[in-house]
Amino acid sequence: MVNPISGNDIARQAVKALRLPNYTAAPGRCEQFARQVFESLYPDYTPITRHFLASARVTMESFRDSIYNVWSNSAGSAGKPLESAFLRPGDYLYKGNQTSGPSGHVGIFFHNIGADGLPVGSVAENSLYHMNPEHDGNISGAKGIRTLTEFGAYEMVVRMTEDEV
Repeated sequence: MVNPISGNDIARQAVKALRLPNYTAAPGRCEQFARQVFESLYPDYTPITRHFLASARVTMESFRDSIYNVWSNSAGSAGKPLESAFLRPGDYLYKGNQTSGPSGHVGIFFHNIGADGLPVGSVAENSLYHMNPEHDGNISGAKGIRTLTEFGAYEMVVRMTEDEV
């Protein structure tokens, strides 16, 4: 089966989904948000959809031995994240319970334009981080955007595009 997936399409859909009401805004549902983004574009692409499970942590483990795992911290703990130059739009960045709560966390990487007009690595996500009114990233409920630096250490990069795996 030819892989029809475009990382740029995933990244665009993730940013668009932040403002759409049919994508979960409920706190603690990062995996559901990430799954909804993918399935809205590729609902029947089972080589990937079968990996999406109940939480970010168990989904990360499901992807661990797949061809879509393009980088993981072999120690299973928070290590130095990859340079953003390695990341591609649409990459799913997973945190296990070493760098997040017991359910883990996931966000979708994309390139944003910073205040200085230069590109900055960013992450579209559903996170309790955005429920705090001090963060101007709050778009709807727990959905929002963080820079890669704000997102922090991640433990696995899942790239779903065939040309990149």
